[in-house]
Amino acid sequence: MGFHLIEVPIGLATCAFHRHLCEEECIYTLEGTGTARIGATVLQVEAGDFIAYPAGGQAHDLRNTRSSILKCIIVGQRLDFDIVDYPEQARQLYRANGEKGDLLDMAMIVPCQ
Repeated sequence: MGFHLIEVPIGLATCAFHRHLCEEECIYTLEGTGTARIGATVLQVEAGDFIAYPAGGQAHDLRNTRSSILKCIIVGQRLDFDIVDYPEQARQLYRANGEKGDLLDMAMIVPCQ
């Protein structure tokens, strides 16, 4: 398991809009308010809110849209293998054996003839 205490500056997101194909992830908001985007849905979040993101679920991010720091805890599995999909960037990250992984630009894939 990965466990991270995050402070999100005003106007920024915890990370790029993404989804994990193999790992589960969750966020617990400690302080502040912001917006959670899950697929096409945008939800307001505040201290005490908990969001679980199942493996293979919709892409998501959490953004600080208010005037103070947004603090949250992000917990996620750390499996031997995961694929992270970044749909807005048309990229995928392939990670194995605890290494950083390889980022693939989907536009560079050429179909076999």
